[in-house]
Amino acid sequence: MQLKSIEIQGFKSFAGKTRLDFDTGMTAVIGPNGSGKSNLAEAIRWVLGEQSTKQLRSKSSTDIIFAGSDSKQQASRAVVRLTFDNETGRFPVDAAEVSVARSLSRAGESEYSVNGDPVRLVDLQHLLAEAGIGAKTYTVISQGMVDRYLSATPTVRRELFDEATGIRAMQIKLHEADKKLRSAQHNAHDIEVVTHELEPRLAVLGRQIQRHNERQQLESVFTEKQTAWFQHAWHEFSHAHQAAKARYEELQSRIATARTMRQALEQRLLSTPHSSSNAEILEEKLRQARKEYELLKQEQAHAVEQKEQLAASLVAIRTQRETAKRSLEEKRGQSLHFDWLKATRQLLRRTQDTLRSIISSEPPSEEEIKTLVDDIDTTINRTDDSMSVHMARSVLDQLEKPLQEVARLTAIEEERTSQLKNLRIPPTPTSEAIAQLEQQLRTTAPAPGASAVSPEELEAAREEELEAERESAAAKAAAQQTGQDLHGLEQEILRERGTEFIRSIQEALPSTPKPSETDIRQLASRISQLGTIDELTIKEYEEVKNRYDYLTHQLEDIRATEQNIETLRSQLKREMDELFTRQFQVIQRAFCTYFQTLFGGGKADLTVTEEGIEIKAVPPGKHTRSITLLSGGERALTSLALLLAILEAQRPPFIVLDEVDAALDEANSKHLSEALQEKSRHTQCIVITHNRQTMSGADVLYGVTMQQDGVSKIYSVSLKDIEEKAEELAVKEHMAV
Repeated sequence: MQLKSIEIQGFKSFAGKTRLDFDTGMTAVIGPNGSGKSNLAEAIRWVLGEQSTKQLRSKSSTDIIFAGSDSKQQASRAVVRLTFDNETGRFPVDAAEVSVARSLSRAGESEYSVNGDPVRLVDLQHLLAEAGIGAKTYTVISQGMVDRYLSATPTVRRELFDEATGIRAMQIKLHEADKKLRSAQHNAHDIEVVTHELEPRLAVLGRQIQRHNERQQLESVFTEKQTAWFQHAWHEFSHAHQAAKARYEELQSRIATARTMRQALEQRLLSTPHSSSNAEILEEKLRQARKEYELLKQEQAHAVEQKEQLAASLVAIRTQRETAKRSLEEKRGQSLHFDWLKATRQLLRRTQDTLRSIISSEPPSEEEIKTLVDDIDTTINRTDDSMSVHMARSVLDQLEKPLQEVARLTAIEEERTSQLKNLRIPPTPTSEAIAQLEQQLRTTAPAPGASAVSPEELEAAREEELEAERESAAAKAAAQQTGQDLHGLEQEILRERGTEFIRSIQEALPSTPKPSETDIRQLASRISQLGTIDELTIKEYEEVKNRYDYLTHQLEDIRATEQNIETLRSQLKREMDELFTRQFQVIQRAFCTYFQTLFGGGKADLTVTEEGIEIKAVPPGKHTRSITLLSGGERALTSLALLLAILEAQRPPFIVLDEVDAALDEANSKHLSEALQEKSRHTQCIVITHNRQTMSGADVLYGVTMQQDGVSKIYSVSLKDIEEKAEELAVKEHMAV
């Protein structure tokens, strides 16, 4: 890679567009003092990213723009462009030629570009560092910089050697890695603060959600077991009731048969005149009639009592339903606050529109009204839709239980009404049959005679009838009890699960084993202990959990990034240490060699210490002493020896030396010129000089002049062309002779 050209326009004394083309080898830029030849070095330094106005001999950044003269108008912009041959690929750019430019307007607008594309300064610095050049490297070296190597403290000198050994690009990457690491640590700290704040609330909500989930699981198990128990219980109670009713009907048939048998025997006995058993038969009939009369009265009284109980229960249920309806209306009234919120927001929006219409006219105090509009905007933004949603959900939660209670009581009322409607009360029994039997018994007189029916047979018939009646009474009581049990169970099912569930279990037989009532009671007790939570709590838990999970994931990513950065930093430090050690050894050896070459002997050495870099320089014939005691010429030669040693390690594509040979005598200048000629074989050397020895070693001379208009102008002379023409002329003269 080599520097092909530099174009300057509007930079310091180069007012017009000026172009210098460079070839391999050594180029000297000469000119009288004040002609502006050093401005050329500063232009190169500036386009390579120099930010220090001191290094550019300016007070402000815009001082580098051509200020104008009596005959020349000032420039509005300074532009400098360097063009490089990139055939070797030293620039990490897929292009055979790379153009780097910088421009600055008087308004302070600055721009960097690479091949015409705008780039940031940091991107340009990266690019130049990869190529081994830059404003802070040893590309452009002025006279003051040469002595700075020796005058600097060991610590500052170490910074110079960091650049000299080529680890500047790594240092930039390390610096950026440190910035990223600090930023990641700061972000991680902020996230940790937030997560630590969320953890207590999340723990509380998590316990509530855990109880809620446990309750849901238990409710599911409870519902399943309760369903199975209700199915088994209803079918068992129903079967028991049906069996009791069938038994009662069976006994009624048995009673009828026994009664028919008894009556037939009694009729046969009564058909025998003057039977001594007639009175006994009539007395037995009277006893049976009285018994039946009492049973009928008891049945009627029981039916009346059942009707009164149903009627009283219906009144109580209706009262409870009315109370539940009033509670529902009260809860509905509380929802007016939700309507008020919507009305308030509508009012705010109307007010906002009105104020905006005022602003659009000619208000006397526009700033105050704008402030008021901004305040209203803030109020509306804070009153977001989530508040309305939360309030609506709260209203629904308040209305849910009253609605369920009204529906449950309504269902019970309908069931009781149906039962009351279907209840039948037997008619009031009469005592006419008893009176007739009593009259017949008084008119019947006993008479002797034989009977066709034996007393034992008649007694057996009577005993059969009495036994059937006793068993029938027990069966009737059992049927009534099982009926009440079934009715009670159905009422419980109605309260717990509703009428649809009753229909479903009536239509299907149980398919699972009957669970234990103890298990169901324990489940119900545990569910009651767990309690319930608001739906807003569930929503809050989801929001807090999602945010916590998101932040935790972000923190994990940041920690991973920190680890990657730490790995990168360790790798960079290791590579920097290895490169510094390797390059420092090259500089150390070259410094000793160049020192002895320029001084014609002596000793020199470089040493790395904890404080930085120590320089040892002992000219020929002198004893060891501090470099601060060297003479001006000795300091200059020592600095140049160190410079040449650094260039030996860096091997930059080109260097610009701005009057570094000013303090050298003719003999030492010759040594330097020879060293630069040797160096120019692999590094372009652009030397700004007054020294004739340096000029004599150049391949191309550029002359810089300044006329009365204060503008620098460039003239070029190729010494190679002059030498070739001189050789041609000598040949012609020789042939002529």
